[in-house]
This record gives sequence, C-alpha cells and structure tokens, in this order.
Amino acid sequence: KINWEKSAREIFNQIRAFKVWPKAFTKFRDKEVKILEAKVLDENSHGNAGEIVDIVKGKGIVVQTGKGKLLIEKMQFPNSKAISADDAVRGYHIEIGEKFGAE
Repeated sequence: KINWEKSAREIFNQIRAFKVWPKAFTKFRDKEVKILEAKVLDENSHGNAGEIVDIVKGKGIVVQTGKGKLLIEKMQFPNSKAISADDAVRGYHIEIGEKFGAE
C-alpha cells in the first residue's frame, strides 16, 4: 500500500519494485487502485500528501507526496484493465484537488 507521506523517490521505487507482483496500490474514491507506472517530477516540494495538484494532458496525474511530486502514468481500477492515467482522467473525471490514500 502506498504511503503518500513518503518521498516521491521512495514511492517511485515501491511502484517499480512491485511492478510484476503484488502491485503498488492506493485508495481512491473508496476503491483500491493499482499504480503501475510513474515518474518522479520533483524531489523537494511540500504540500498535502496524496493530493492531485495537476493534470498534464497526454502525460498523467501529478500527485504531491511527503517530499516531491510524482507523475502517475498508468493505473488500474478494480475489475478493469490497466489504462493510462490520461485515459483515467477522462473516463473517471478525475480532478485537481482530489486525494489518493484517503480511507
């Protein structure tokens, strides 16, 4: 389970380590969502951990971590196939200000 209070680098490494199995996951809208691909955008910013702070068209979802920002590029919702974060934004109407990890 992703702890958004960790640094962007630590979360990125977790996602990479669990790429094959068992997959890194987080809560989003009371559902367990798998985060399959991501990249570190910056390693120094601070803010509300887990909050979506930007949506980059054609790239993905920018999430604030405990230290730095992470760009989510590929994800998987329950009972769905893996999709790009860009497709998830359109299909699930994801918006800036929503939060990952909220129970």
